[in-house]
Amino acid sequence: MDQAGWHMTGKLEVPENISIIALPPKCPELNLVENIWQFMRDN
Repeated sequence: MDQAGWHMTGKLEVPENISIIALPPKCPELNLVENIWQFMRDN
């Protein structure tokens, strides 16, 4: 997930079987939407 304020709140309830990993800032290659936009630009 990105590091938006609503994702980083302590009020977020995460099930025990899910691990949340924050994306590092400025890493578009890890953001799936950025990959889709690049594909659309190339094609």
